[in-house]
Amino acid sequence: MPEQLDISEPLRILAVFGAVDDTNIPVENFLSLPADSFELHIVLCYQEEGQGESFLRQAFGGRSVRVHGIKRPNLAQFSSIYLVGALLNIIQKVSPDIVHVHHTRTAFAGALTARLQGVPVVLTIHSIWGNYSVWQRIFYNMAIFFSDLVVCNSETTASELSSVVSKYYSGRLRICHNGVQIQQRREIVRPEEYVWHTLSDCFVIGTAARLVSLKDIKTLIRGFALFREKTGDGILLIAGDGPEKEELQRLSCELGVNTRVCFLGKLKRNEVRDMLQYLDVYVVSSLYEGFCVGMVEAMAAALPVITTDVAPLPQISGCGSGGVFIPGDCTQLAERLLLMYQRPDIRCSIGSAARLRAEEQFSMQKCVDCYIDIYDELVSVR
Repeated sequence: MPEQLDISEPLRILAVFGAVDDTNIPVENFLSLPADSFELHIVLCYQEEGQGESFLRQAFGGRSVRVHGIKRPNLAQFSSIYLVGALLNIIQKVSPDIVHVHHTRTAFAGALTARLQGVPVVLTIHSIWGNYSVWQRIFYNMAIFFSDLVVCNSETTASELSSVVSKYYSGRLRICHNGVQIQQRREIVRPEEYVWHTLSDCFVIGTAARLVSLKDIKTLIRGFALFREKTGDGILLIAGDGPEKEELQRLSCELGVNTRVCFLGKLKRNEVRDMLQYLDVYVVSSLYEGFCVGMVEAMAAALPVITTDVAPLPQISGCGSGGVFIPGDCTQLAERLLLMYQRPDIRCSIGSAARLRAEEQFSMQKCVDCYIDIYDELVSVR
């Protein structure tokens, strides 16, 4: 473990977010910093202060954090200018040692404002460069220009970013994987909504994702249908919501698996972790990903993971060729599922290795230690 910051008073960090909710992984990473070494402040650019405080209180209990909301006018064309002005007032009031910015427009506004105040800036980029629109790339390029260090959540994200920015900027890049809470496996009481089938008698496949085209849940359902044709077994649990839900439900009906595919809706993080205890295998069918915390949480639950051959997913899972499939190839996915079904010994060994990999490389403590090093680097050269 790296040496902790040697400071007489807690380091004051101001993190700039659009909003906080149960899917905002960087918030969980941020609030895991040790309370005795850091005074934490969060700015919410697109969310009411009271709403943000309520969520943080429910999700993180007694963790001390000061929330600053920004009341914005209904003038979209002036939103960035207004954000800069509002952030300027907050930074002058808080007097942070470091400003940590996230997410395109808010990252640009936060980085620019901090730079104007002479405060060191950390920018975290959460997805591969190819996922961003032209406008998002413009905002990120400006944010990179004003930032002292740029953190990428995977080696793939860093590699792509270094190929599109100048050598001067690439020297600012650091890699810090998102962290997950490593919990002991445990027996759970199955809630009543699962009584309609007995999961213990089935081979249970699952995923947690937004129901959008990028996640390609259609391929997962088609692959599951092919698996069912070969085995006559299986239940597919899909946690998540989104605009493709009705279309995916229709596809399940067309393929004759609608009674075996369970759409659980949007679940809270702790509910997803509970769901993982039911599964025999976890599938990621995404066409693009920046990191995929859901997959790492499945690994931490000692589940074998089958994922698309899309960087950085195979590098994170470490599952080898037997655990990857070509994006959109439902036949190959069905073959991977069949292997896990027929060989419980392989399933068990892959799951155990996944758990160890999650503990060693993607724990929350490892993420926290990484950010402590990054903050220390900024403070020491200030």
